[in-house]
Amino acid sequence: MIEKIGHVKNPLTVISMFAAIAEISGTAVLPFISTDNQSSFTWFLMLFPTLIVILFFWTLNSNHKVLYAPSDYRNEENFVNITRTASSEQQRKKIAEEVKEIEEDSEEKANFTEFASPTLTSMSGNLVIEAVMAERFAINALSSSLRLDFKSNVSIRNPQNRDWVNFDAVATFDTQIHAAEIKLFKSEHVDTKRFQKILDNAQQIQEMYDKVGAPKFTLHIVAVVDNNNLDISEVRSRISSYLSKFKVNSKLHIYKMSDIANEYQKRT
Repeated sequence: MIEKIGHVKNPLTVISMFAAIAEISGTAVLPFISTDNQSSFTWFLMLFPTLIVILFFWTLNSNHKVLYAPSDYRNEENFVNITRTASSEQQRKKIAEEVKEIEEDSEEKANFTEFASPTLTSMSGNLVIEAVMAERFAINALSSSLRLDFKSNVSIRNPQNRDWVNFDAVATFDTQIHAAEIKLFKSEHVDTKRFQKILDNAQQIQEMYDKVGAPKFTLHIVAVVDNNNLDISEVRSRISSYLSKFKVNSKLHIYKMSDIANEYQKRT
């Protein structure tokens, strides 16, 4: 009989076993309780399971992820419906936004075309190429350092509004989703607010995933610096301070453009 019970795999099993043992034990000892105390003990046997049920549903409502073991979520098929490759239009729009941010950072008056042109290079010349290469180099460096297979331009469904959020790269591993947002900084002015839009979306995704207990979401913020006058430690301090304002499980990575370009050439 005992062998059929199997291993205790999650907190739900512990709760059910505890409640069952407590009720059986209480009922078994009832005949041995003195007559004077039987009435009080009977009330205890009736109220105790009620209290257990109330606490159970309170936990289920406020923090139900603690009721499940990690093994309950180990199914990589869960990722099928929450990630997809971004469309070409989404990719082009994201690069256009990135180039515009770089131009505004540098206070340049380059001719920036909106999203009407079908070719990326027509939007803002060399900045488009630099932004694309910085993204490619950074994804390569990130994949190498974290030993994860990052795929570029992947969208993740926002569980709150059902919209698709386009990230520069996404890697999935077991019950974890690693998303990366890459920004190229060419001027001495480092505008940390360039990360705000993606952080707002990531925070919503994080909140929903935390409620259901899986998958585990990590946002990798990547700053690619292409300016020798920038102090890397100061850039790290400024961006870290900004990230602390958001309730997102984030990790900051700062690369020099020249370093990751050389690394990319060696690997290819």
